[in-house]
Amino acid sequence: MKVLVAVPSKGRANEIQKDTLRWLKKTTKDYRVFVEPQDLRRYVDVGIDERIIQRLSENNRGLGYAKKAIYEFAKANNYDCIFKVDDDVVGWYGADRKPAHEKSTQVFEQAIQDGVEAFIKYGDVKAISYPYSFQMFEVKKWSVNQRLQSCYFVRTEWLNSDERFSCFEDFATFILIRLNNGIVLRYGWAGIDCKRVGGNSGGCQSFNRAVQAREELKILQGLYPALKIKKAKGKQWEYEPDLNDRFFGGKEL
Repeated sequence: MKVLVAVPSKGRANEIQKDTLRWLKKTTKDYRVFVEPQDLRRYVDVGIDERIIQRLSENNRGLGYAKKAIYEFAKANNYDCIFKVDDDVVGWYGADRKPAHEKSTQVFEQAIQDGVEAFIKYGDVKAISYPYSFQMFEVKKWSVNQRLQSCYFVRTEWLNSDERFSCFEDFATFILIRLNNGIVLRYGWAGIDCKRVGGNSGGCQSFNRAVQAREELKILQGLYPALKIKKAKGKQWEYEPDLNDRFFGGKEL
């Protein structure tokens, strides 16, 4: 399967260079950084190879708009699946639940290899999610229907390129898959080590995430009226989807 590693980025030229690209630039996989026209020069000026930068058509349209561009690029170039990676990923933890440091690239590529094998073997598996490093309480290779978050691996046609979703784009992609009886596997041998969600400037913080969240929750409830909402503690948005539901609930293999 042909894999595209896609990194949408906004206003984080210095950050992506010292975080995500520090380990990603060592990969043998195809990867692209998707940036707005107004940011292009900043990204080139910090030393990012212009050949791996994909320029979006418009500024300030949000993460959902960037995801739509990623989907269109992947389709036009015959990529079977997309590994969406955030621009503030410091690295990956390995199966030993320890930070991989300079081995982050190897952990990441093993996750891709195992993910491709799962996609080939199970047609109803539409995406693969990963725990944050602090969620690696008990490492198991696979569990079922744990939601997508931040970085995830997805069949191209299931990326969910609905540009209305930016704040909750990962929730929306997961919900879309489940509403269509698709399966999301969680891969427990690679943990995302990234900056605290909403804790740095740029990205979705360039917009009012509280307002975005309220609007997107209404759209999600229109798609799935039974969707529950819960308080989001310590986050810039007040509420978020509550996936503690038998329909969504994860389980171990």
